[in-house]
Amino acid sequence: MPPFLHFEALDTKPMRQTGLSEWELDVLSRETLAYSSISGGRAVTSHSDVATLINLIKRLEENIWRAYPHGQRDIILELNRSSHRQFPWQRPTNHPAIARYYKIYSDPKVEEVLRRVTGLNTVELFRVGIGLTGHFLEKPALPIPAPAALRVDSSQIDNFLRRFADTIVNLRNHIEAKAAFGVNWAYVSNPLRDRPLVAVMINGGPHYLCPIPSFLLQRLTSGIYYELISDDGFANPFGASFQRYLGEVLVRVQANASVPYAIFPERNYGPASKRKDTVDWIATDGSANLFIEAKAKRLAVQAKIDLESRTAMESQVSKMAEFVVQVYKTIVDALDGKYPEWKPNALPIYPIVVTLEEWFPLGPIVHGTLKNRVVELMEEAKLDIGMLKTMPYSLASSDDFEMAIHVMSKRGIDTVMAERCSEEKREWLLAGVLTNSFADELSDAEMFFPEIWKEIIPETMGDQ
Repeated sequence: MPPFLHFEALDTKPMRQTGLSEWELDVLSRETLAYSSISGGRAVTSHSDVATLINLIKRLEENIWRAYPHGQRDIILELNRSSHRQFPWQRPTNHPAIARYYKIYSDPKVEEVLRRVTGLNTVELFRVGIGLTGHFLEKPALPIPAPAALRVDSSQIDNFLRRFADTIVNLRNHIEAKAAFGVNWAYVSNPLRDRPLVAVMINGGPHYLCPIPSFLLQRLTSGIYYELISDDGFANPFGASFQRYLGEVLVRVQANASVPYAIFPERNYGPASKRKDTVDWIATDGSANLFIEAKAKRLAVQAKIDLESRTAMESQVSKMAEFVVQVYKTIVDALDGKYPEWKPNALPIYPIVVTLEEWFPLGPIVHGTLKNRVVELMEEAKLDIGMLKTMPYSLASSDDFEMAIHVMSKRGIDTVMAERCSEEKREWLLAGVLTNSFADELSDAEMFFPEIWKEIIPETMGDQ
């Protein structure tokens, strides 16, 4: 694996210790694109200069919030959207995310859409994107034609640049078209997230800049989802591929588990006229059953940023409640003995909805609203509300789920999930529970799917 993809290389804590935050640099880069002189003007080259600009941004945000008439009413929503702004920076796009998305996009039907939209297959997309990221972490500009040292086909680079690069003028026009000057100002999309490479002329020759290299990695992993989802052939294969990916994780961890567990994949059941599907995956050891439902759907962008309308967030909370109730419905059938393989036992059942990305970084902010909606839907479906206490549900991102399965393989499902569902930690993110209560087990977690590097960048296999 390339050294720059190790967690330590992407850790941005040292920068935060200087008083600068990545999410503030995000806003600063957007405003710089929008309002700075394309040529001439004052150069910003020192930490002091940057700090001055960041402080101006902070002051503007504070003034906007003070002028907002519903600040007291919406403080909880503000905390929630702030978490969406900050959370991605606390988990850099390194090997786990790259391996996850690489395997999901490698599904033939998903890759067909990827190629149709980007002009690149999965290997090409990741090879070019990772190669360019490594380059920009060492050098500020990429000359065209690209250096041979990148070891990437020039035609693939050209395809990549057409999709992921733009001019300063076009980026500036995008900012102007999306501009908002009220309480949503700081959350207006930065076009560098969509087009992280900027075309410029240096000494008379074409070059590309990458102001924020992290955006490049995010773009070729989680970021490209929003571009592909509009294709009619994408959603179902993508969801199925994510479901299979979680199964691969279960199998991979199972091979070295200290506490063995059985795995039950999704199966059809019921009469031919009313066929149903079991839960996506079940993991069962001698202590408990984990009913796993995979959901690749991403949280709508508007729900993350819009404070002036509650509709988007309420809609997304309701959607998550539907996912949760879906699991309880199928648990009822499972306990009635209708599942073809898994059969009822006396062990606890823990339902868990695993999303590809984190939906609610600050669990307590939306926990009450979500629980109320789950209760409403269960009552409508005439389900026993008591299941919420005897079989408490959990939400987890795929990142957290992978860590949890590793710990469960050492300590058992019930030990981990009972801690997770305890009164004290019920509203915590799963990652917080794991790091708080199972730090020793997490310390020896191994990299998932290191073999992907043989396909992406074969020459890196010596550097693991």
